[in-house]
Amino acid sequence: GKPVPNDHKDPEYDKAVIEDLLKTHEEVKVFLGKIVKKLPWYTQYLERLNMAVNAIKEGKHSFVTDDLNSYHNVWYEMHEDLLKLLKKEREE
Repeated sequence: GKPVPNDHKDPEYDKAVIEDLLKTHEEVKVFLGKIVKKLPWYTQYLERLNMAVNAIKEGKHSFVTDDLNSYHNVWYEMHEDLLKLLKKEREE
């Protein structure tokens, strides 16, 4: 029951997580593709997420969550930017 960090001892689990991320990224590309038409500065997030995905595909799994430019970190930054744009507060 208690969440714990992934120790990466189960390669099949890691592979499934990465496959899910890659599928989700396809949807993210469509979503951001629509946003950048109205808000061109969001192109940077799409480019950075694409770079993270390419690194992950090359086996650099630190680009899932650990690297400064990881998918997780770029997504978080984009989410914060969207909240500011919408004048919303992050719910804890």
